[in-house]
Amino acid sequence: MHSGSNIDPLKKENLKISKFRNCAEKQASLSALELDGLDNNKLKILFLFRLDNKIKKLSSEKLLPCKDCFKKYIIDLQKNNGTLVLISEEMEADDFLQNGAKPETQINFDNQFRFIFFQGDELSNLKLEDKLGSNIQ
Repeated sequence: MHSGSNIDPLKKENLKISKFRNCAEKQASLSALELDGLDNNKLKILFLFRLDNKIKKLSSEKLLPCKDCFKKYIIDLQKNNGTLVLISEEMEADDFLQNGAKPETQINFDNQFRFIFFQGDELSNLKLEDKLGSNIQ
């Protein structure tokens, strides 16, 4: 198991440029490669977690991978019959899939954390940002 954290560039406008994006997916992938020689061919489960910062509510919809990470990780996850799991303290968001579809599997733990699972065709149907950096406000 390998983990990573978003490392945002100092200038917000650089979030719109893929070479400046340092997403959690990328960090975990680099850890897997450097420490264990693993590449995306072994990717079976990807957890994305957000803890609210207690200042403003952070929508779990923002945990969806950007288009860049979708191409680099989610497509391989789908090829490996893997699962994307979003973990959030936010309980209400439900706009994760295109065409208003809802994820088949969600689990709430003591109304504190919600786990949202995406597998198979749901991975192809993820709602991604319109253009790189558009989810950043």
